[in-house]
Amino acid sequence: MLAVFRFRVPPAQRPALLDQARQSLQVLAQRPGFVGARLARAADEPDDWLLVTEWTGIGPWRRALSDYDVRVQVIPWLAEAGEQQGAYEVLISAAPGGPVTERAPDLAEEIPR
Repeated sequence: MLAVFRFRVPPAQRPALLDQARQSLQVLAQRPGFVGARLARAADEPDDWLLVTEWTGIGPWRRALSDYDVRVQVIPWLAEAGEQQGAYEVLISAAPGGPVTERAPDLAEEIPR
């Protein structure tokens, strides 16, 4: 499961963004089900930033959001993200040189194959 957040960050605010990202990711990394995270800047638009966190499933992500430290230290920062944010269930993936793999959806709605 991927949780995606987009930020618009002017140059003067970039040091604060990086500090907040470091602190927030340290907190999230302690939660069960956390797989990893990446903070990236758009190559063609340096004010556009993207945070992608990966979780073992929607349940661990939702439980992480209810953790006290996450609510105090992470959620206020994530609330600054633009309107294009959300959680995405990974259904098909591939690794370099590996096969394409599919996984059954965790959500109630079935997705046709």
